[in-house]
Amino acid sequence: RLRVDDGLDVLPRGAVRAVVDEVHGEDDVTALAERLAAQLDPRTGDVVRAALLRTGDSAADRLVIVVHHLAMDGVSWRILLPDLHTACTGAALEPGGTSWRRHATLLAEQGASGARRSELDHW
Repeated sequence: RLRVDDGLDVLPRGAVRAVVDEVHGEDDVTALAERLAAQLDPRTGDVVRAALLRTGDSAADRLVIVVHHLAMDGVSWRILLPDLHTACTGAALEPGGTSWRRHATLLAEQGASGARRSELDHW
């Protein structure tokens, strides 16, 4: 959870209690998503809501996740959704790639050390 007062603080992993509501008998997934979205409040750090929609024997259960745009953008959804689907089917996820932070840090380190000096003519 992010807290904003005089600065920014990101609490350590595990410091925020994760809550997934379990909902029974609600037919309208859109109404449920809208209700969850109305509970989002970035000022208090509430930027994610989730509910497990139990539909009974007639259909598969549904996981409804609502995330404020401050926490995730549209491009990230296109990355996350296939991974969520894979995880829900029980298949193994692909290993993660190199993060942008790691890539940028590595380039800065290599630039400072001169390791990429031989590439200057190319650029």
